[in-house]
Amino acid sequence: MHKHRHDLFQQMAQALTHQQNGHAALTLAYWENVLRLLPDDIPIQNHILEDCRRVVHAQEAEVDTNRTFHRKLDTLVQHYQRTFFDDDREAHAQQIYLAMCQQCGGNPSLALIYWNNVLDVETADSLVITFAVQDFCWLAHQELLSKRAERCIDMYRHLLRTFPEFLEGYLNLSLILYKYGLLDDVVPLLSQIPHIYKDEFIVIRYFDLFRKITEVLRQFAQVPFAAIEDIVNDLTVENTFYPALHASYFEEMVEEIILREKRFFEKRRKALEEKALAQTNKQLIAEGIALGQRVTMAKQANSDEIQHYLYDNHIRIAEVLLNNPNITADDVLIMAQLSHVSSILSLISTHRKWGTLHDIRMAVLCNPQTLPADSLRLLKMIRLNDLANVFHKKNLPTELRIYAKKQIQDVFLSLSLPEKIGVIEATSGEIFKLLERAPSHVSSFLINLLGRFYRKNDILVNICRWKQTPADVLRFIGRNGQLTADIRIKFALLSNPKTPKEIQQALLDAIPERDIRYLLSNAYLPSTVKHSISLQFPHLLF
Repeated sequence: MHKHRHDLFQQMAQALTHQQNGHAALTLAYWENVLRLLPDDIPIQNHILEDCRRVVHAQEAEVDTNRTFHRKLDTLVQHYQRTFFDDDREAHAQQIYLAMCQQCGGNPSLALIYWNNVLDVETADSLVITFAVQDFCWLAHQELLSKRAERCIDMYRHLLRTFPEFLEGYLNLSLILYKYGLLDDVVPLLSQIPHIYKDEFIVIRYFDLFRKITEVLRQFAQVPFAAIEDIVNDLTVENTFYPALHASYFEEMVEEIILREKRFFEKRRKALEEKALAQTNKQLIAEGIALGQRVTMAKQANSDEIQHYLYDNHIRIAEVLLNNPNITADDVLIMAQLSHVSSILSLISTHRKWGTLHDIRMAVLCNPQTLPADSLRLLKMIRLNDLANVFHKKNLPTELRIYAKKQIQDVFLSLSLPEKIGVIEATSGEIFKLLERAPSHVSSFLINLLGRFYRKNDILVNICRWKQTPADVLRFIGRNGQLTADIRIKFALLSNPKTPKEIQQALLDAIPERDIRYLLSNAYLPSTVKHSISLQFPHLLF
């Protein structure tokens, strides 16, 4: 969704404002801008010129100025006057003009009445309707920015009653309803999406998202990001294909869930730390030993005695223990894995000797008690496969896992071509699942991989499933009988919404009916594939 209003509507709003305020020169200037911007598919030029005439005639008292205005008007008429040979088309153009004037003049409710008349002729996907609904989204967003959420929601509801096939409107409104605590209204709203969109992947995943959130919130106070992570990953990509979808609403929702989880992790971290410190103090009291004595004992402990101090949770004990010449890397590894005290983990990670060892560094990084600042610092020091391991650990803070994923993408994209190929081969193509951004010249890059790994089906399957694989590459794979000999590659191509329709149909023609049954078990098949199956194998859908 564009952050700024479309120039056509912006200029029209300015023209109407100056016309209302009696600023003739500015009015004509802005109407001229509108005429320049108007596509041929929006035939309202004559009605704009009629308004320009009214402006000029209103200036009759000022002879010199009026002469200038008349020359300007004549120029506009000469360039933009249109001839209609059909009264119905003229009447239709008038309805469009009135709708746009009301919309730009701040009367969205009245504008929708006129747009409803326009729909008697225009289709929902026509240019003028597309412009109109996108501008309504912009207007609704201004209401949100002005802290008028109810007006924004009402505007969307009226918009969807007038334009029931406006898919992005349902999705935008669902995210707004969630943001303002109206989760119970979201699934019923999505259920109103027209049947033609029900099998769209993005619709299925938004249903999944809000159903999962509703289900989790029935049992817990908050939604763990891990519960919706796969859905979020899918929608992050899918949202980019819908220009009127306000992606910032989705991003804000995800950020809010992550922030809540971050607060939960921090609260739990502090609670576990306090509990660990209390246990150490309790132990010292039970043994009748002062802290200073315990520190001295840890400092002087021999190899056999070291293990008795590894589980102490006081920073002073840990500090002398780490510098004890008898402690080993395995001992420090135990401390890094099991300590519940963040300051001890910080001490280990920055230690001149132990903080440089890979296993210890990873143990600190994978300990949920490590402070976020320390974790983010350590992430920058580890290898690509270690970043992947961090990302897959669901017990770690979401903020850390997301940063690890971003780091994976940054590292991968910075590699040389041979290094990228090496990573792909080493991971059997699984690296693609972690990449939301494509390398430059992605088509030639992937074609190169196909030539190199044409016998490695695991890599080919991951290329086919990857949402960033361009349609031309998917077409190339689909037309290559050698590459599509494996049924898994056929299924992978059919599961990718970007696979061209002619390739989808050719693959379906080549798949036996028994395998089509198995294919249908994939709940996220693109709508075009399901439609083709319904025509070719209607009995399989019932």
